[in-house]
Amino acid sequence: MNVSLGAKWEQFIEEKLKGGDYQSASELVRDGLRMVEQRDLLAQRGAVSSFEELQDALLVGVRSGPATAMTKGDWKDLHAEVAAVSKKKRA
Repeated sequence: MNVSLGAKWEQFIEEKLKGGDYQSASELVRDGLRMVEQRDLLAQRGAVSSFEELQDALLVGVRSGPATAMTKGDWKDLHAEVAAVSKKKRA
């Protein structure tokens, strides 16, 4: 497969390679494609409708304070929420 990226993306790839984040342009492109695939899966599941929404949700979690142990009630609530979403999707 031959892909034309344009000067902007070629420069971006070169910067990433120089930074040591990736060993090759192919590795970087594959990583980007995996991210697109994950975003699409989240959107299909109705978890988020955009990458920005995902970032916002993650920031809310991070800013919510220190982690605490899950109680039996927390697990019960979580299971009920998952069951409700699953039932809604099957309907």
